[in-house]
Amino acid sequence: MKTITKIFVAAVALFGVAIAANAKSPKNTDNNVSSIAEHDIEVYGSNYTDGDKFDGLTRKVGFDRMIPPHALEVCFEKTTHIIFPSEVVYVDLGNENLVAGLADGAKNVLRVKSAFKSFKQETNLSVITDDGSYYTFNVKFAKEPLLLSIEMTDFLHDGESVNRPNNAQEIYLEKLGQESPVLVKLIMKSIYKQNKREIKHIGSKRFGVQFLLKSIHTNNGLLYFHTELKNTSNIAFDIDYVSFKIVDKKVIKRTAMQEQVLEPLRAQNYVTVVHGKSSERIVFALEKFTIPDDKQLVIEVAEKKGGRHQSLFAGKAFAQRNLPGMSAVEVRADMVNGFYTGNSRNCGYNLGVFYSVIKGNNANTWSFGGEYLQTYKPYGEKGRIPVAQFTGEVGYNLRIVSDYSQTFHLYGGVSALAGYETVNWGESILRDGSTIQAKDAFIYGGAVTLSADFYLSDHVALGAHLKEKFIFGNDTGHFLFAYGIHFKYQF
Repeated sequence: MKTITKIFVAAVALFGVAIAANAKSPKNTDNNVSSIAEHDIEVYGSNYTDGDKFDGLTRKVGFDRMIPPHALEVCFEKTTHIIFPSEVVYVDLGNENLVAGLADGAKNVLRVKSAFKSFKQETNLSVITDDGSYYTFNVKFAKEPLLLSIEMTDFLHDGESVNRPNNAQEIYLEKLGQESPVLVKLIMKSIYKQNKREIKHIGSKRFGVQFLLKSIHTNNGLLYFHTELKNTSNIAFDIDYVSFKIVDKKVIKRTAMQEQVLEPLRAQNYVTVVHGKSSERIVFALEKFTIPDDKQLVIEVAEKKGGRHQSLFAGKAFAQRNLPGMSAVEVRADMVNGFYTGNSRNCGYNLGVFYSVIKGNNANTWSFGGEYLQTYKPYGEKGRIPVAQFTGEVGYNLRIVSDYSQTFHLYGGVSALAGYETVNWGESILRDGSTIQAKDAFIYGGAVTLSADFYLSDHVALGAHLKEKFIFGNDTGHFLFAYGIHFKYQF
């Protein structure tokens, strides 16, 4: 009996110990709550109240304001390389367990490795890049890191909704003033994507290479220059540098030329080579500036190990005409089949208005217009019979040659025409009672033209031309030769 009693007492004691042990070590199913509680007790002590962990009234930072860090593994024997989308301007290491530095010759590549053969405590790494992006990493030691070469992307491209908190603040850089680097990037991307040409008279074309200034934009103290470089040759154009300078318009002999160099702050799609039969566009961001009356802005593109340099001169009539997309209105006055005077009996005159559009890189044009032609046919000893033509015309003009400064252009063109011809203004009976056999008729035909333009400014040109018409459907003659002058306004 005593033995049974002892066994019962021992069992009760063992059961009590088990209950006590279970009470001291409760099972926690909420790992997140447990870890937060342990963190709060460790940092703030056991007497804190939630929401007031510091002395005084303090607002707790929520997880919606946190920038989630990336996981990074490093070791002592190997180097981890992180490639960022733009130049690294700031690096902070959590402790002495890490060493880091920029790769030689690459300002957007960061090298990271362990300073010791091993470390147990987790640390962190923070990086700010030139485009205003912020990156953070939690770093641990690993004997064999899973990733040794890592390419980062900014929040504009990674497509992850958790990469940045809502209403995240941008990092402002001193050289961009009050403008957000991210906003600068978005503006440049928008200008590049829209690809609008708002400036049509500033450009340079030499040796099969054309450099254009397509538009200028401004926002919050910055200027954005949209440029395009076209290479119509078969030889690639290697860009050595692109420079912006403000220089004197006129330089007195034996006087040093004064110039102010402007450094671009940003560039969208900056390329180093334009291959043959292709084109590239670049958007530059510069700090706002003004140009005095006696100075001008010069944008230069230099070719590496070559001589096909291009220069744009803002405000100067040089290499800025007959660029693709430009249009012109032209007024013509001609003599027809001779030199016309008021009493001429076998010749006449011609008046015309044309609209032309430049297409392609060679300054070739399509032209559309109409002409009024008045000629006379001799009748008797002193009489004459008027013949008038009203025609519409569509033509294509091929540029034959132009000079270095784009002041002189020579064109050859062909055109098709159609219209109406009237003889003696529809009166078939003359004053002496004679009857005119030629009738009014609808006419058609073509023409060949040789035209020369001399530019007086970026927009205004005077010129001379020769024209031979071939007319069919009438009874008064099929060939008409005209020569004259014209006035052209280009825009």
